[in-house]
Order: sequence, then C-alpha cells, then structure tokens
Amino acid sequence: MNNIIDGKLLSLKIKNELKNEIKENGYTPSLVVLQIGDNKESSVYIKNKKKAWQMKNFKNRNIHI
Repeated sequence: MNNIIDGKLLSLKIKNELKNEIKENGYTPSLVVLQIGDNKESSVYIKNKKKAWQMKNFKNRNIHI
C-alpha cells in the first residue's frame, strides 16, 4: 500500500516544532558551512542559505578552504 506524504505540511509541522523547542529552551540557532574548493553552484547555494539565516537573525559562519 502506498502512503502519500504532504511534504509542505510535514515541513511546516517540523519547522513549528523546532521553533517552539528553540523558544522554550532558549537555544540560539546557528549555521556553520565548510566549503572546500570553488564550485560556483555550491557558492550560490551557500550564499542563499546564509541570506535566509541572516533574515531570521540567526548566527552563521562560512569556512572556505
């Protein structure tokens, strides 16, 4: 039997659970990215993730080797 999963609904549920856990426990979310090399596509992906985290005022750090 196949189960159909609503990805958007599941994503929203997980995000809300994390949001509540962060608020209740006083966590400060942060993102650390270790980038090795100069792949243009990876750089664009990392740039977009960093922008999204900055919009939420979360800490982020990019280490480029």
